[in-house]
Amino acid sequence: MFDGVEEQDVVGSPAVFGHAGHHSGQLRVTLVRPGAPGEGTGTFKRKFAVPASWNPDGTDLLVVPGGGYGAKNGPGVNTVIKGKEVLQDLVRSHQAGVVLAGVCTGVMVVSAAGLPRDAPARPTTLRRPTSLLSRLR
Repeated sequence: MFDGVEEQDVVGSPAVFGHAGHHSGQLRVTLVRPGAPGEGTGTFKRKFAVPASWNPDGTDLLVVPGGGYGAKNGPGVNTVIKGKEVLQDLVRSHQAGVVLAGVCTGVMVVSAAGLPRDAPARPTTLRRPTSLLSRLR
């Protein structure tokens, strides 16, 4: 999770995976962020407690949320893409066998890291940022 994240991306994915874990007992869902645990702020200023820092090698699946696409110089995916550190960690995660998924414009972050080059899936996002997505790959 990062500042400028889309609130529905933060709530939706953990809800779906949490429901699956409740039924199987074999799934643990945790909000994480680069750096240290703390508080994150969504696109519409909603505050989220983020209990863990992200360890690129410490998971089986990482869902990268979208958000903040319209804020070219503010918090959101554009800032994450410019920062490079998260992109390098995504590559490291992919190399370690972590499954990466992006929600909405989170796909742009995964693509900016040069992934998924060898995946059977095709990245897609909303119509407006699609031209940028093609330049990131």
